[in-house]
Parts: sequence; C-alpha cells; structure tokens
Amino acid sequence: MIQIETEGDIEELGFAFARQPDNNYLRTWELAGAAVTLQRLYPTHADYVAKFKTAAAADLSEGFLTQADYNSAVAAAEASSVP
Repeated sequence: MIQIETEGDIEELGFAFARQPDNNYLRTWELAGAAVTLQRLYPTHADYVAKFKTAAAADLSEGFLTQADYNSAVAAAEASSVP
C-alpha cells in the first residue's frame, strides 16, 4: 500500500503520532507544500467546487463516472474543507 500524506495531515490532523516505518506492505510519502499549492489553485472553496464539478462533469460525459458516482463525488467536494 502506498500512503500519501501532506503537511496538513501531519500537522493539523496529528498524523505524526500514527507514523509507521516503511515495510514490505506500506510506503508513506510526505508531500511538502501541498497546502500552498491548493491555495494557489483554489483561492476559495467556491473555486475548488466549481473546478471539481467541471472536471467531474467531463468524466461523467465520457463515461468514466456513473451519475451516482458523480453525485457522490460532488457532494464530497462541497462538504470538504478544500482549500
């Protein structure tokens, strides 16, 4: 399993206390600067949701998402704390 963590996961969610050493079954990658990148890409939550909906609608129209998956994904985006 590959686990990817950002500095928000480590600092805000307290992931540092749950860290495990890499082993044959788990590799953890920590990405620095993700919060800054998110803020640059999506200055507001409304920007994030609008861009997410656009991308999800394209995936829906191409057949990569079902309508139920689209609805669920959009609801999750709307409820998220991004950025």
